Amino acid sequence: MDVSKPKSLAHSIEYLYDHLNITHPSELDMFYIAEKFSLNIHLFPIQSRTFKKDSVYYIIIDSRYPQKQWQDFGHEIAHIFLHGWLPEIINYGGNQLFLTNQFIQYQEIKADLFSYEFCIPTFMLRKMEIPNHVQRAASYIAEQFCVTNEFAYKRLNRLKQNMIKSNIANIMG
Repeated sequence: MDVSKPKSLAHSIEYLYDHLNITHPSELDMFYIAEKFSLNIHLFPIQSRTFKKDSVYYIIIDSRYPQKQWQDFGHEIAHIFLHGWLPEIINYGGNQLFLTNQFIQYQEIKADLFSYEFCIPTFMLRKMEIPNHVQRAASYIAEQFCVTNEFAYKRLNRLKQNMIKSNIANIMG
């Protein structure tokens, strides 16, 4: 029995993109990824969401905000990857109306965290020459990965926090 340490989210995302032969930000395409996972994706002028009907997953992306579409896709696909098993387990049909507010919050936080890594993968960031100034770095990353500056800034902060935690863990042994 293999009880090796679980892979980090960054490693899992890298593995996923490697499987899809995606190595560069310019290759990140929500329609291509949705097709590879047999997901139906549509753009409509409504809030982005995911739902499942007759064993088929659908992702609706808000067409009104093109600069947010990739990050919305990352958030919505997270619900499928991370929470897709829930309808079968607790029989709520994918409808959050049957869940507690705390559980909905938990799902949304997990989907947000997933989307930062999914939309701006660590393995791609490592290959880039990123400006030292935070605001310029966020703008550069936003442009490269087709996300908003705010999303890129939050991703940089998460990366910084993870690096600090890793350094502390290494020091503590």
